Amino acid sequence: MENAFEHNHFMQEIGYEPKGENGITGQRFFQKGGDNRTHHVHIFQVGSNEIERHLAFRDYLREHPKAVQETTKQLSTPYDYANGYISLTRLQLAHFYDRFS
Repeated sequence: MENAFEHNHFMQEIGYEPKGENGITGQRFFQKGGDNRTHHVHIFQVGSNEIERHLAFRDYLREHPKAVQETTKQLSTPYDYANGYISLTRLQLAHFYDRFS
């Protein structure tokens, strides 16, 4: 996984900002668009349990558009976007995993 850090410059060349683990041990996270994020990329070690968890959450959100609307509504309230987004996402993921694991 350390190799991901060695290649940060490739992601930076195409407009992504390296964010390190960004709160998830073993992940490498990249974001594009600053505070008005347009894209993000998660990189995990092959075989990481986090891959299945993230894909399951993505699939759940695709199948439950009301959950996306509620998330968007919660994120539109004024607060520190970066910390608030991370906290909200962690709470949602915890709730999702408790329900569906």
